[in-house]
Amino acid sequence: MEARFIDIHTHRKAGTAGILAVRNLFAGEVNDELISGNQFFSLGFHPWEIKPGQKASKMFEGIKKLLSAKGVVMVGETGLDKAIQAPFDLQQELFEMHIEASEKLQKPLLIHCVRAFSDLLAMKKILKPNMPWIIHGFRSNSQILEQLLNKGIYISFGQSLLQDEEKFRKLLLLVPYDLLLFETDDSDLEIELIYRKAAGLLTIEVDELKERVFHNAKLLLPL
Repeated sequence: MEARFIDIHTHRKAGTAGILAVRNLFAGEVNDELISGNQFFSLGFHPWEIKPGQKASKMFEGIKKLLSAKGVVMVGETGLDKAIQAPFDLQQELFEMHIEASEKLQKPLLIHCVRAFSDLLAMKKILKPNMPWIIHGFRSNSQILEQLLNKGIYISFGQSLLQDEEKFRKLLLLVPYDLLLFETDDSDLEIELIYRKAAGLLTIEVDELKERVFHNAKLLLPL
């Protein structure tokens, strides 16, 4: 199979030749027809969608059955965020439900994490999941990065690569190629641009980077 650019997390509709994208769906965007076609999707309950007073089980119920759909190749995005007002214990409860679904369905977990990496790692230690975890849009520091890498967690970089070259050159160099991914998230950027920026920071050819990341995708996605 010829290597393609992998966009592991995007909010845009797929369709560009030479690119394999995983389109993210929020709970309110879901319907059976949308996730039963030939495209790849991730589906989860984002912590930003949490409203105080709601029960985690009630929120998760709306997507639980749909997670088993063939088109859904990853559970998430979901996660923990201490920069928002949603009750943190409720975030943790909902996140654990996603972890359990990821394990049951044998689908990787796509994670949003803000100021809560120690809590995330603590949950991983307690729950001992076997499925791959992917931190999307990583922009924290090298100390946290090394802790994540030591646990075998995949790291996905996005548009931040274009904003602080010196910081992200150092971060990229820490990530082994077999745990490296890229994304466009909710930006208007093309994934090729992010690859080219990353290849420049890593001082390797774009085609080599594309091959390495495509190899990772073959382990994560039903290619």
